Amino acid sequence: MSASIGRRDLVLLTLAAASWGVGTVVSKRAVEEIPPFTLLPIQLAASLAVLLVLMLVSGMPLRGSPPILSRLGILNPGIAYALGLAGLTWISASLSVLLDSEGFDVGDLLPDESGVPLRIKSLDAFPSPPHTPRAVDGNLKTRWSGGVQRAAADFTIELEQPEHVGQLVISLGEFATDFAIRLRLEVSPDGSQWETVYLGDSALHAYYAAIRHPKEIPLVYPIGRDNVRFIRMRQLGWGTHDWSIAEVRVLN
Repeated sequence: MSASIGRRDLVLLTLAAASWGVGTVVSKRAVEEIPPFTLLPIQLAASLAVLLVLMLVSGMPLRGSPPILSRLGILNPGIAYALGLAGLTWISASLSVLLDSEGFDVGDLLPDESGVPLRIKSLDAFPSPPHTPRAVDGNLKTRWSGGVQRAAADFTIELEQPEHVGQLVISLGEFATDFAIRLRLEVSPDGSQWETVYLGDSALHAYYAAIRHPKEIPLVYPIGRDNVRFIRMRQLGWGTHDWSIAEVRVLN
């Protein structure tokens, strides 16, 4: 015996999904102005007010539910919403929705490190160009730093010769929170004509790197381009942590 879903039910399900998505976008905008743990009680109070009105209008009793239900509310929406709002301070609204979606594994989009390291000819950066050798000294306790992420910074790699580049790997090591909030990756065959291969957040890359390799925390950025000699990273975000590179590798 099969059951069918009526048109009204489909409309209501669609509206519920749309409300969830819109709510995440609104929350993302809100946490840019209001600390997440201040925003949480505001959101919960507004939700309770709406539910109270609906219950009064429909004639539902305000008492009578098992006490265990109120205790479960501490977990969800309490702790679950609090962690969700805190996470929104680091990742985009769209990624938050995908992470919450059952059956979706964002890790499939962010592969682990694979390939053979290519030889690096030179490094350049702004600011702190003299410190760029720290990013290839094999020591996860040293770093190149672009400073606090309140101004643009860039880091450029020159390979010994044009190559096929499969991945760029940035290891954070002991500087786990120093990933670029918003990163642009560009590649070039000659240092004059550039192609953007990635523009976006790095929080999810850092999350999977920390889960897979907690000591090194290697952020993996797929590139997949031929005839690449120059790779330029530009930090374009705004935050309270430094942008740091403990080690950097280019893989074929």
